[in-house]
Amino acid sequence: MGLEPAKPEEKPAEPSAQTDEPPQPTIEPVDRATPPFVLLAVVMAITLTVIFFAATTTAASDASVRPYAISLAVGAGVILLLFGLVDVDRTAKGLLVSTLSVLPNLHAWGSQTLRRAILLASALILVAAGSVWIGPQGVISQTVKCDDAVEIEFSIRKGRQSCDGAISRDIWLLPTERGMPIGLSCFDSKLNRWEGTYNDNVASFCGARPQNANFVSDGIKLPDHDLLSTIGKRLTAGHDRLREALSNGVLPDRKVNDRLLLATWNLRDFGGSRFGYGDRMDEAYVYIAEVISHFDIVAIQELTNRAALSKLLGLLGPDYRAEFSFEAPGPGGNRERLGFVYDSRKVSFGDLSTTIVFEGAPNESSRTGQPARPPFLAEFVIDERRFFVVTAHAYYGQATGPRFEKRLVELDQMTSGINRTFQRNFPDQPVIFAGDMNVSSPNGREMETLLKNGFEAPAEMREQPTDINNRRPYDQILIWSVNAKKMPIGRFGVFKPTDFVFRLEDWNEYSIDMQRMIGADRRESTSLEELFERFRTFQISDHHLRWAEFRVDW
Repeated sequence: MGLEPAKPEEKPAEPSAQTDEPPQPTIEPVDRATPPFVLLAVVMAITLTVIFFAATTTAASDASVRPYAISLAVGAGVILLLFGLVDVDRTAKGLLVSTLSVLPNLHAWGSQTLRRAILLASALILVAAGSVWIGPQGVISQTVKCDDAVEIEFSIRKGRQSCDGAISRDIWLLPTERGMPIGLSCFDSKLNRWEGTYNDNVASFCGARPQNANFVSDGIKLPDHDLLSTIGKRLTAGHDRLREALSNGVLPDRKVNDRLLLATWNLRDFGGSRFGYGDRMDEAYVYIAEVISHFDIVAIQELTNRAALSKLLGLLGPDYRAEFSFEAPGPGGNRERLGFVYDSRKVSFGDLSTTIVFEGAPNESSRTGQPARPPFLAEFVIDERRFFVVTAHAYYGQATGPRFEKRLVELDQMTSGINRTFQRNFPDQPVIFAGDMNVSSPNGREMETLLKNGFEAPAEMREQPTDINNRRPYDQILIWSVNAKKMPIGRFGVFKPTDFVFRLEDWNEYSIDMQRMIGADRRESTSLEELFERFRTFQISDHHLRWAEFRVDW
């Protein structure tokens, strides 16, 4: 029997060492040369390049978006962290370490397989695309071809450009602002001829209007009302018609810094009810406030009640202010006040407001020897440029006879007195004279009286009628000739609110209101349709609103 070799003696297994730490899994190192890593590296480089390009392009086009450019640079830094190019564990401590430590891990996760790399690369591509869309895509080049328009470049320091070319600019817009109308314009000489702006016998230029992006005027906010009620539907529809009419380009753009948009409006018996047609309806106050909100300054006549003015200011909002006079003392003054409502975002009150007292011959229309309704003046300021506005309400009467002669005396007393007063006290400040002058003819003795004492206005402007029947140019806006070149008149016009609210065809909608508000004696004497013609003049006015645009850049 053969002998088998003896087997080596097996040693008993030694007990494993006892430790407090659990066994660690083996992590295979990521091969940095694998296609996923290369893909991510390429996408990373492209993304960083795009972000820095977007930041540089945007910041170069508009200094106001430099904070946005800085945020892009910070975003690029975060992507660097994402790819583990910064050793977070060595350079940061505490909470920052805990927050950012996920970024290198995310990169390591994406580098392990091609699918993960594609997902992570897609996210980076979206970041790059978003940077381009928010950044360079927001830099809009705006160009306007001027053709044959005449120059209106208000800021001469910026230079001028011939109108046979075009004006252009680059501007950065937020995504929500894209598609808005451009802020460049050319102007027609018939509407925008500013005297004193032509140099070297050149009469054809164009330019960009300097605008204040912080100033926005989009009308008043409608008070709360029942949209489904009859009155609510009527108010909403009327307000929409009125706002659309005021915003369709008929009025100049109020965002322009160096222009003043001023109006004068006789608001018939504003705050009173002495003619028996009832108080003004809340609806009418809304319409009046909407109209006023589209102007910088509105001179108001026939203010009879301070509470009415407070109600109007409440609808206009906290940006609007008012300056107004004491009630007229004379028997022909009807206890009326004169005043101004102005937008403090554009215009600020100066140092002076007062009722003007005149020296000279007494006026038979007043026991005090003054006009029955003494004019009221206030000083206003735009960009440190000071000017005065004087408003007046001349004696009313027929176009001939004693009342007409009294009105001529008043107009002469007011214009000559204002001329002397400002020559003596404020010879360097422009003066605008605006109000209800009760001018019955554009070429009659009343207008001659206004013009002979140192005031002027374009003939086309003086001729436009402002009464509700479109016959007489009662209301006027004039500039003191001494300083007319400092504040030349540009565009001008007459706005007719009753073409859009309290229209003649709306009479049946107000039949219940008229029966409730008007006395029976007046209702019985005529039909409701005919009665509405007068009723609406006590709700809105029997005057249209005259407006004019002034340049303010001396």
